[in-house]
Amino acid sequence: MRRDDPGGRPETARALLEGTGKRPTAVLFANDQMAVGALRTLGLRGVRVPADLAVTGFDGIPPGRLARPALTTVRQPMRRLGEQAAELLVRRLAERDREPVSLVLPVRQVRRASCGCPAPEPAGARPSAPAGGEAAFTV
Repeated sequence: MRRDDPGGRPETARALLEGTGKRPTAVLFANDQMAVGALRTLGLRGVRVPADLAVTGFDGIPPGRLARPALTTVRQPMRRLGEQAAELLVRRLAERDREPVSLVLPVRQVRRASCGCPAPEPAGARPSAPAGGEAAFTV
């Protein structure tokens, strides 16, 4: 989806669906807002998610749980990210010659219906594959 199309407007879905060549089987959106908008538009266009196209977002915002189908996402620790960024910015403003600092924070995959993935293991079960990762930012 285009960066200037954060809501997943019909023009973007149309470009995805009417493009020449082979249609993708899955789409990973840069954020959940775009993915939720695309789910709505894809449904209106008759695309069955996840049967025809798997959809995944990135952020973990609450509306993703409420979308139909519920949105698979990569949840990032937004509060912690904001706190760390603010702390680094304050330090950088106090020490203007300080070199930029890059931090890596953990992320977690949240599997829901939009990806067509098997359901996650029950709580307490040992996962068969890693369900986490990392996100980086620099201040």
